[in-house]
Amino acid sequence: MRALAVQLPRPSVRAVVIAAAVATMATAAVALLIDSGGNEQASQAPRISYAPAPPPPGWKALRLPGAARQAFVPGAWRTTERDGVVSAFAPDRTVLVAVAATRARGDQLAAAVRELRRRYAAARPSAEALLRIAGLPAVAVEVALRTTRGQRLRALVISARGRRDRYLIEAFTRSSAPQPRIRELRRVLATFRLR
Repeated sequence: MRALAVQLPRPSVRAVVIAAAVATMATAAVALLIDSGGNEQASQAPRISYAPAPPPPGWKALRLPGAARQAFVPGAWRTTERDGVVSAFAPDRTVLVAVAATRARGDQLAAAVRELRRRYAAARPSAEALLRIAGLPAVAVEVALRTTRGQRLRALVISARGRRDRYLIEAFTRSSAPQPRIRELRRVLATFRLR
């Protein structure tokens, strides 16, 4: 009897490119979220944490909504408050952080990702990550965005639960944002005082 050869499906070029893009985005998310000093032992899993830190000299206080106390941003950043959302952005507009507080129930993170999908031409979220911000447990997701003009952005969406309020923090960076700006944004997140 003759053996039949079974043809296995070959992966398409598109599938290989998408898999490579997902792997690159996951690596970028880890690099953006985790800033370890290299002193961790190999057996320990990396922990993501934006622990409260004192602001650098020259930074100004940013009054946060709800029961939150405050955060700090570089002195040159502009701040706005509109409809209960406090925003701060760099003078070159390459990074922006926005904070809202609510007492509403429901999945805040999923609602925020749905809103990003509605507002942008393309939105590809990564997997959720557990983290701590200002000592509070939180869940975060990084979303790769593309505007209708083709500009690429990254958004870090964080949902944290305080004693009274739930906080939604969104940090946006342009793909062209210089590394010093991204480091400033990380430092801003570390100055949050939530409760």
